[in-house]
Amino acid sequence: MDPYIKKSMDNLAAADSLVSGDCYEASAHSAYYSIYLLSKELLNSRFCVGYEEQKRLVNGPKSHQKFIKKFTECLNTVSNFEPNDFVQWFYQTNMLRNKADYKPEKLRQPIYEANVKYALDFAKGINDKFKLY
Repeated sequence: MDPYIKKSMDNLAAADSLVSGDCYEASAHSAYYSIYLLSKELLNSRFCVGYEEQKRLVNGPKSHQKFIKKFTECLNTVSNFEPNDFVQWFYQTNMLRNKADYKPEKLRQPIYEANVKYALDFAKGINDKFKLY
């Protein structure tokens, strides 16, 4: 299994475990990085966006937004595939990760549970379409 896919699956399992263990804010980070790492491998293996190019995308301000934009552009080229849910899940998990990591306010438990579900649905849907693992 590709190392990025393995890390993605590990993060997904961690996010699920953290939510089950009432560590909601910590789960946001793992859920987001599960999606991010799976997307890295998808861009590299299916869309010829190599790791060096990806590294350039994630430098500077709003770096992950640039990465998500590139991901979206690539998915939009796939025929017979509707990427809107995947893009929305990617953006939502990133926003929640930022809130959980950097903002002092607490969010409600269902928000974090939904966030982990987004990551699970993302991984399943991407694998169903692209057979990454």
